[in-house]
Parts: sequence; structure tokens; C-alpha cells
Amino acid sequence: MNFDHIYVKHSKKSNNTHSVRSFYEKVDEYFPKEQVFEWDPRKNTLEELCQFLEISPCPKKGKAP
Repeated sequence: MNFDHIYVKHSKKSNNTHSVRSFYEKVDEYFPKEQVFEWDPRKNTLEELCQFLEISPCPKKGKAP
């Protein structure tokens, strides 16, 4: 997998939900769907993240702490 662009969603809350929504719409327009993984640490496992990032073997198991 080629990591030419990396976007990190930070936990700081934004007062402008329109700008946040606009940012993610631009990301969706720019990247093909198969290159986007919407990882929710409450639902997805570390193994799923490793699989998407093509990391094998996955160094951790289960859900994120």
C-alpha cells in the first residue's frame, strides 16, 4: 500500500461542524473507496486495521485499549 497522503482525525472538538463535514467530503472525493477505512475503535479490531494497512502478522489482538 502506498501512503502518499495520511489524514489523522484528532479528538479536539470543532465548533464548526460544517467545516468538519466539508473536510471529510473532500477526503471522500479524493480517495477511492477501497483506500479508505473508517476505523471505529469501539467496533473494529486491531486485526482489521492491520489487514487494511497490510501489516502481517498483526502485532496486537482484539480491540484498542
